[in-house]
Amino acid sequence: MKIYSIEPTYKKSICEVELWRKSSDILPTDSDTYRFNWNGPILRRESWWRWGEWTIDIPETPEEIQEFLEDKGCATLEDYLEYHGAETIEEVLLPDQDEDEHVLPAEAECKYCWDGQGDEFTIEQTRDLNLSREDCERLKKEALRVYADEEMFEEGLIQLGWDHYSTVYEIYCTLKVTLQESEDEKYKREVSEF
Repeated sequence: MKIYSIEPTYKKSICEVELWRKSSDILPTDSDTYRFNWNGPILRRESWWRWGEWTIDIPETPEEIQEFLEDKGCATLEDYLEYHGAETIEEVLLPDQDEDEHVLPAEAECKYCWDGQGDEFTIEQTRDLNLSREDCERLKKEALRVYADEEMFEEGLIQLGWDHYSTVYEIYCTLKVTLQESEDEKYKREVSEF
């Protein structure tokens, strides 16, 4: 398994986005990728961070690749790469370092984020939902009240009937993407330094 680390190149450029939904609104037919076709409002919580780091594991061996493909629901590596219009798994999973805006893939594991810069809540409209501005503002203020003012955080949102649906990380700067040294490589390097 190859492991890459991902870091922003500029401070205060990380936005952690949590999507929350009312459990009564979640339908088995809801898409995982196209949320505006969902039923009911979406509570979006954004937290901005000064710095952070993620890792992405890239399968190498035939066994690792097969397990990866099974998790993705793909029969072959060729099907997976063709679907994504790519030639390698790295090309699919690793962000383009030179781009200024990124949404990290679900495969990116957050190692840490630190020095948070506050939380912001918004309500997103979805399929055939026509909430008034006042209703959106009321839902937002209610979430902010239990989350921040009463310091109940996620537990407060759950008590209001919201369920955590997903978390994504958006990064607004170029990235530093580095292949990490494997344990074998590290051992060989350390032995050779003696």
